[in-house]
Amino acid sequence: MNQPLIAMTAQSMLQRALELIRLGKPKLAEYYLDGALAREPRNLTALFETGRMALGKNDLEVATRCGNKILAGSVPRGDAFGHLLLGNAARQANDHGRAVKAFERAVKLDPNMAEAYCNMGGSLIDLNDIPAAFAVLGRAVELAPNDGAVHANFGICLYRMGHVGRAAEHLRHAVALNPEISIAWTILGSLELDFGRPDQAIIAYREGLKRVSQPAIASQVMYNMSLGFIQKSDRVPAVALLKQALEADPNNDLAAGALLYQAQWQCDWDLVDAWAGNVQSRIRERQGMVAEPFAALSCPGLTASDHQRVSAAYGRRFYFDTPPLVARGHRWNDRRKRLRVGFLCGDFRDHPVAFLVGGVLAGLDRLRVEAIALSYGDATPSEGRRLCLSACESHVDLNFDLQHSIERAAQRIAALELDVLVDLQCYTANTRSEILRFRPAPVQGHYLAFASTAAAACFDFTLLDAECCPPEIEATFSETVLKFSGSYFPLFVPDDGHLHPTRAEQGLPENAIVFSAMCHSYKINRDVFAAWCAILSRVDGSVLWIRTVPPDAEAVMRTTLQQHGIDPTRLIVAPSLQHHQHIARLRLADIGLDTWPFGAHTTLANMVSNAVPVVTLEGDILAARTDASLLRALGLSELVAKSVADYVDIAVNLALNTEQRRAIQARMQAELTPQLIEQRQLAMGREMTDLLYAARDSVPQTDAVADVA
Repeated sequence: MNQPLIAMTAQSMLQRALELIRLGKPKLAEYYLDGALAREPRNLTALFETGRMALGKNDLEVATRCGNKILAGSVPRGDAFGHLLLGNAARQANDHGRAVKAFERAVKLDPNMAEAYCNMGGSLIDLNDIPAAFAVLGRAVELAPNDGAVHANFGICLYRMGHVGRAAEHLRHAVALNPEISIAWTILGSLELDFGRPDQAIIAYREGLKRVSQPAIASQVMYNMSLGFIQKSDRVPAVALLKQALEADPNNDLAAGALLYQAQWQCDWDLVDAWAGNVQSRIRERQGMVAEPFAALSCPGLTASDHQRVSAAYGRRFYFDTPPLVARGHRWNDRRKRLRVGFLCGDFRDHPVAFLVGGVLAGLDRLRVEAIALSYGDATPSEGRRLCLSACESHVDLNFDLQHSIERAAQRIAALELDVLVDLQCYTANTRSEILRFRPAPVQGHYLAFASTAAAACFDFTLLDAECCPPEIEATFSETVLKFSGSYFPLFVPDDGHLHPTRAEQGLPENAIVFSAMCHSYKINRDVFAAWCAILSRVDGSVLWIRTVPPDAEAVMRTTLQQHGIDPTRLIVAPSLQHHQHIARLRLADIGLDTWPFGAHTTLANMVSNAVPVVTLEGDILAARTDASLLRALGLSELVAKSVADYVDIAVNLALNTEQRRAIQARMQAELTPQLIEQRQLAMGREMTDLLYAARDSVPQTDAVADVA
């Protein structure tokens, strides 16, 4: 039988309240806590538990009042609990600076207060002070090895540091100790994505989502889960999740940016129109990350300054300050006579980057440069891999190191004593640019894959050209821009095995004009496709030949053709083929059509290598100027348009004027033979040699040792 309240002491009421808390009956527990405080207003435990329950209801005013009452009560050791409560309230209010100060006061008074260390580490993570978070969370693990929240925060810290193996270990331990820690499930999902296991990631995210009550946090988990479906190229459920995420929290900037990008993949141009301006405004008004830098390159309406903001926000999110493994500008005093350069890439495989860069690497002056391939990702033997690795003097596979941590991979690179490190991936798919934040080389830069500024202090230079990067664009770069004399973009014609595909085999009409646009669907926006429709309508019987795109995107294109009065069967979709087969069939096209604002780049280079003229529209950002720069460098400036109307006219005139088209093709066939392309690549390699020395010299020397060369 329950003891009558009138006869209960403050201590008995407190014990009853604590029992009810353990039983999950907070409302009744609150009643007994109030009774205990009515009898003993300065009771430390009653004040602390009342404040903790207030935090559970997000009543920060009551929690703060309880914390201040504890401090005013001058109870022995009580001040530590008062500061802990105030720190928790500040943390919940996202005032992490104030929270850290409160937690510091708590552990100064009680050096064994594990919760204060744990929550201080969480706030330091939110402040992006990862090294400090690592130190205090390490202490928390020592004090509370069986606390799930401690392992969860330590796992998150390790994840942010790139220690993926240890992070997964602590996060799995966290959910084993306490399955209700939603953030641990969420970060586990992110780790599974990093490991290339999207199905396991989705399962982890679902477990996390089941345990989230706050709309903003649920929104973030739904965004993360969408990435699992995106990794599977299952974009329909991804779009649905992103819409739900924005319904739960309209301020979820990452979800807005991702929704726009997925809408572009689906060619859902109504959705693109609905969100493009919104995303543009978020990029200009918010300090946080809104879009992935590579995804933003295809976003309509963005300026070079906008792209700088996108990259800078990405850098702030992922590239926190860490002690450098090698001092910036250091010169190795080993008397070697050559510049030692490492080329970091996850695409040394049958991938466009490998086929483009391999010939340039082969052209490096071996008397002046020692080239080292630093690979990760797919290590399956292939022609693209052979091409790149054979162009370098040695090869280091970083896959094993990366399974342990980003830092370990950086240490492996630092041990090579490079003079210059070139990231061939930068902010593109499968990037491991986080390695550069550890500064494993004295001079670091990027080349080729990412057509914008990296806007991070760990990148010292990039390699471009004057045509694609005029002064107004260069002004938006934080890194030094070193320029090739011609286009920075290479050409390469791989051995096609003497394949001779026919139009009949590819489902193309024998005698019609074939316009080809083999780029990914995210580059095809409403304005681009409208221009293509205008071209088709003026060239009777012509067809548009595109690569395989998502089914929804293809349906949109066919419907749009019909709306323009064009037979939708004039859209011909090329099936997926192996790389060498794909390159061989490109020569079946008559005219290539470029995209904007993000040009075709690799696709255009491959078309040109096959002597197919490609029409491009020059724009105001680097990604919209690369193709124009390449065409001008090849003496094909007549294919560069200055307006959409000009673009349409050039394409139509080429189609209707057979003599003009054949004259251009004949010129291309004469000037772009495999032998001449190889000579161009070798010349680019020789020029890159000079640019790498210029890159080394562009960074001030920080120590007084003899120069390498």
